[in-house]
Amino acid sequence: MDLRRWSDDDARGWIEHQRGNVAPSTLVSFVIVVKLLHQLDPVLTGGGLTRDPWPGRPARNVAQYVNEPSVRTRNIAPPPCRGGAAR
Repeated sequence: MDLRRWSDDDARGWIEHQRGNVAPSTLVSFVIVVKLLHQLDPVLTGGGLTRDPWPGRPARNVAQYVNEPSVRTRNIAPPPCRGGAAR
C-alpha cells in the first residue's frame, strides 16, 4: 500500500469509520498511529503520509476522548461477620 497516495480525507474517513466500532480511548491509539505515519514519513521505506490530517490537534481531541477520573464500579459492601469478632 502506498501511503503517500492517501489524502487527508482518506485518513479522516478511516478514523470516522472506526469511531462507530471502538471506544474513544481505543480511537486515540488509532489517531496516534495515523499521526506517526506522517511524522515517520522520511524514515519509512515506502514513505508515510505526506501531511498530518489534523495539524495542531492532539489525538485525544480528534478522538473526542474525555477522561473520566472517577471509578465507575460501585462500592461492594463487605459480607457480614459471622461468629463474633475476628481475632
